[in-house]
Amino acid sequence: MVFSNVRGRSASLIINLILSGEPYTDEDILKCVSSRCKAPREDILRACQGFELDKLQREKLRIIQDHIDGLTKEIEKLDQLIAEACEDHKDYIRLLMTMPGVSEISARKIIAELGTEMDQFVKGSRVAKWAGLAPGSDESAGKIHSRHITKGGKYLKPVLVEAAWAAVRSKNPY
Repeated sequence: MVFSNVRGRSASLIINLILSGEPYTDEDILKCVSSRCKAPREDILRACQGFELDKLQREKLRIIQDHIDGLTKEIEKLDQLIAEACEDHKDYIRLLMTMPGVSEISARKIIAELGTEMDQFVKGSRVAKWAGLAPGSDESAGKIHSRHITKGGKYLKPVLVEAAWAAVRSKNPY
């Protein structure tokens, strides 16, 4: 409850200290805390007091920790494979990244969803409609029936919305 990221440096060092099974003091715990850690030292000490793990519990936690480490390594491998697969579209990714709010990951997602050939989209509003970001306009006899955005583009829409929010918060949005 003290750390925002349990896999962060300080939290990991404290967890490893607790899992070691060796007796530890408050000073040992505070040595594990990084100087960049924002959590109050008293809260960290209070969170570490009052419980003891037996051998079985420590072993279970080590197994879980090893599993998380293995998954993290697999995710890194997948990220590397994705980066290799995007090598052919490097120029397009670089071009998309010139827009405010578009990171490399966002650019990869946009290209994965839209592709690089834009011939099927005559204008930008068609892309917005396909992504589900353009509200429908169903008007009959002067009465407007629908103004909500569509459900389309469930992978592209969040990326474009995130990029738009980042662009709006930048110094010179356009």
